[in-house]
Amino acid sequence: MTSTSLPAATFCPSERRKFVLITAVVASSMAFIDGTVVSIAIPSIRADLETTLVGVQWINNAYALVL
Repeated sequence: MTSTSLPAATFCPSERRKFVLITAVVASSMAFIDGTVVSIAIPSIRADLETTLVGVQWINNAYALVL
């Protein structure tokens, strides 16, 4: 079985690699910050919706899945 692979320059030109890295870092930072904000808001969500901790975990998981 032979493997045909493209050169690295074809996959991602060197002048765009920096922007790909910056985009990945910013996206992961935004996801981390968003998760932190939701975690801090859990007591308020629990009080507003009058739900149990299990219910809040379902809400948090659903939010993370959509995100």
